[in-house]
Amino acid sequence: HVWMKGLLVLVEALAQLPVPALVELLVLGPFRDDGLERAVRACIAEHRLSVRFHGAYRGLAELHALTRTCDLAAFPSLAHESY
Repeated sequence: HVWMKGLLVLVEALAQLPVPALVELLVLGPFRDDGLERAVRACIAEHRLSVRFHGAYRGLAELHALTRTCDLAAFPSLAHESY
């Protein structure tokens, strides 16, 4: 389930930073749930966060180009890890 990805939790955590304006979040991949997208975008608007949505990327070359200047990668998950 897409809610298990943890994007909303990540955005809520960003809002709790002492100076959230110092961070820009780049979200890669499509939303597959309208309710999640509404919740994430509402949280972003409420806290005036800097978030860019790219959507799906096409291959490793594009992924590398998109993330080349990123300082941190986060893969939030609420699911139990199986390993």
